Amino acid sequence: MIDITLISQLSVYVFCGLCCFGWGGTLFWIYRSDQWRTPFFTTSIGLAIICFLGGILNSLRIASLMNLWLILILGICLMLFQTLLKPRRPQRQISFRGFTPADIFMFFLVLITMIVLLKGICISQYFNSGDDLLKYFARPLRMIQTGTLGGDPFNAQGMDSLGGHDFFNAFVLLFGGLELFNNFDAIFCLILCLLLLRDAAVILGCPVWSGCIAALFCLLIPPQQVNISSLYSSVLMIMTFMLVMIRLNSIPLYPRSIHCLEILPAALCCSAALSFKNTLIFFLFLYTLGLFIYYFIKRQYWLVSFYIIIVILCMIPWLWVNKQIFVAGGRSAEISSIMYGGSLMRAAKNFLHLFSNEFLFYGGHALIYSYLTLMSLILLVLKYFRQLLTPKVFPLSLGSMILIGLYFVYPFVMPFDLGIRYMIPIFIPVVSLVLILVMSHLTWKRRIDRIIIVLIVFSLFFTSYFFLPEFSQRLDGVVENKTILSFPYKYWRSDRKLLLQVLPSRCHDVINLQEKVPPGRTILYWASDPYALDFRRNRIFMIGGGTGLTARWLGLELTMQTEQLKQWLKRYEIEYIIWENRSRFIEKYWGYKELSQSPYIVRKRIGQYACFLLDHLHEISGQSKIIYHDGQSVIVELQ
Repeated sequence: MIDITLISQLSVYVFCGLCCFGWGGTLFWIYRSDQWRTPFFTTSIGLAIICFLGGILNSLRIASLMNLWLILILGICLMLFQTLLKPRRPQRQISFRGFTPADIFMFFLVLITMIVLLKGICISQYFNSGDDLLKYFARPLRMIQTGTLGGDPFNAQGMDSLGGHDFFNAFVLLFGGLELFNNFDAIFCLILCLLLLRDAAVILGCPVWSGCIAALFCLLIPPQQVNISSLYSSVLMIMTFMLVMIRLNSIPLYPRSIHCLEILPAALCCSAALSFKNTLIFFLFLYTLGLFIYYFIKRQYWLVSFYIIIVILCMIPWLWVNKQIFVAGGRSAEISSIMYGGSLMRAAKNFLHLFSNEFLFYGGHALIYSYLTLMSLILLVLKYFRQLLTPKVFPLSLGSMILIGLYFVYPFVMPFDLGIRYMIPIFIPVVSLVLILVMSHLTWKRRIDRIIIVLIVFSLFFTSYFFLPEFSQRLDGVVENKTILSFPYKYWRSDRKLLLQVLPSRCHDVINLQEKVPPGRTILYWASDPYALDFRRNRIFMIGGGTGLTARWLGLELTMQTEQLKQWLKRYEIEYIIWENRSRFIEKYWGYKELSQSPYIVRKRIGQYACFLLDHLHEISGQSKIIYHDGQSVIVELQ
């Protein structure tokens, strides 16, 4: 029997991929570059272009469903235009050399992976009650109703990401509901990452089978997935960015105009990655600095200067959407130390966790990640010691050195489990590309190659011993629970029911709460399920999980008295507060109190500010007009 749902979902991904290829192929077609030899690389560039368009739409406040459809349809038309364009046909015939056994293996690997993911997490039954239900669901819904992700000073938007990932999550709403939100990152971007490794082998001048092995490596790494934020989409952009630089370095020095056009995709990928996740800024900044030094030595500093200018231009729309970051007039907290725990001894103890077999609560063993990170650099140095600064190898050697540096610095400023989680989008592309380059140039005849082969075999055995059981458990969880979350649902702070079972009733409760507030009034909302709100009916500020309270641009001071806080709220023209004072689905007071004792400064600030506001909300409720109170939620009209 034919599974109509599976076929329809496959069709959606195919059409979305063709749309991305249309946009990326248009860029290559403009300066007569061959996009057909590496179609998945071209598709990834198209995704970066669409992200840039998303920034423009958000800055102009016109990011509506109609314009999302327009981007998709126009991308398909561009793909058809390039496919049917007669003058390009001879070049396409030269590009296609026929399918190899490795291509066929890659095709079946991707097909099986896609079917497992579609049957497993589509439609997803579970989500993270703290992040997804309070932040990530509401952002794209708010965008398509108001036309922009910006405009909410209480939202954490701008601190965790500039909005690129939320913009792409809105495309999911074109084909389904909230239960499909995992599909963009966990299915579409993961599949595109695997296919891109095939093209990576072509760009690196390596056999396709090396890309197949790298794809298997990418699949077997248990992802640090805890919510629907950016993971594989960030991996995709970092990998594409590095491949653009490798491809750029393969072009002769002249003409200069060709180099400038080739650097444009790198700028688009860099800006897209920055809009996906703010934690990538350190890697991309150091990478850009390394490029500047490298090209300055080669007396091609004009090239990286052009790249920096284009990155800034591509980032301007997203920076404008989050402009409150740059016009902040206050300070949210004083940071006494950038060191984790505030002392060198505590930070050093946190660092040593990287070399232990301690099981991370996000999945995986710290020692495995440390081992593979070191192994990637060791293999590169052993094999290409004399070529690390050559044009082809330099982009990988630079990425490997930055990966090593950040990996061992992060534990000094944050918990080691978070550090590993933030490194995954850098770890996967760097190690995968290094494996492709090294494995395809090995021979048993040379002594150094025999050493590398032994190291690789030992590495695969060592990592498989820990990774495969974890991977098997994760796969069972995906199929059984329809989720890619890396910790069991039974530990969540919620009513432990399936999302699809509780979603209608919870949305109905939220709608009833909003209807008790007159239309056009401004609401400060700190309760469950903000995605059910009508953002066109009222101007709504969302606190979410409390992260937004720590925003520097708010200027919220912990020393404020209740009356000062009321005046501060009125400064933002807030007239009503919808507050879930019994905290059935959001964090309880004792949870925030415990968070405020964390040695990690970010968690500590969230706990402090949440406790501060909860304490004063009780006093404000007693001094203001309560228009609704059901023992669970309170609606307060500020006097």
